[in-house]
Amino acid sequence: MGTSLTDERIIAGICSGDRKIIHWFYEQVFPVVNRFVKDHQGTGQDAHDLFQDALLILYKKKYQDDFTPQGSVKDYLLGVCRKLWYRKYRKHHPDDMLVWDDIEDPVAADAELAADEIAKEDEKYALYLRHFSRLEKTCREILALFFRGIGYEEMSRRVKGYSLHYLPRKKQKCFKKLVDGIRQDPSFKRLS
Repeated sequence: MGTSLTDERIIAGICSGDRKIIHWFYEQVFPVVNRFVKDHQGTGQDAHDLFQDALLILYKKKYQDDFTPQGSVKDYLLGVCRKLWYRKYRKHHPDDMLVWDDIEDPVAADAELAADEIAKEDEKYALYLRHFSRLEKTCREILALFFRGIGYEEMSRRVKGYSLHYLPRKKQKCFKKLVDGIRQDPSFKRLS
């Protein structure tokens, strides 16, 4: 595949799961991401994870906003990777005074907004997991089955000690406990 792909075609290929385009784009962009992460105290696995997160952001942005990045799609993805790595690095090394040359341009600003969105989503999910794990075992089992779309009849077979008639009530109690715990968490207001 040549270098004649337009940004629109690349984005469409990524979003539709076109393996050839994704592979081509990966070969074009990943080495730059990998080098950047390794130059900033990361590993190859960090770079791979970062690249996957950035592709997910691109995918979400396309379907949420039908967006077209300012600048090239390559520059946009590199900007997202850079911002995501910066956040991850600062989170794990808050006292490190590593200097990041922050060039303000429209592509970087757009990438920063996308990185902010994914970071907030990650924090919300961590908040949910934290409170879900604090529930009693039976509540975790019932809610996990419910979230997977398992009906009450099947739940009553899997969760011992609860009748088909009592399960909906128990699920409501468990769900209320989960929601109340999340709402009382100090970080909930910040993430809302």
